[in-house]
Amino acid sequence: MIILGEHNGLYKKIRKKVGKDKIFLNFTSGILHNSGKILLQRRADRGTWGLPGGAIELGESAAEALMREF
Repeated sequence: MIILGEHNGLYKKIRKKVGKDKIFLNFTSGILHNSGKILLQRRADRGTWGLPGGAIELGESAAEALMREF
C-alpha cells in the first residue's frame, strides 16, 4: 500500500470508493538547477530531503504539476 503523505486523505477517499481494486496514481518529480545549486524540499512527514514533486491532479499534465510543485 502507498501512503501519500499530505495526499493521504485523498487516498483514503479513493479507497472508500474502489475498495481493494487496483488504482493507478500518477506523480511527477524533477530537478531544478541554477548556477550549480539544486532545489530540494524537506518532507513534512519524515524530515528527509528530496526532489520537489507530487501527485498529478485530474486534467493536469505532468509538466503543469511539476511547475505547481516547484
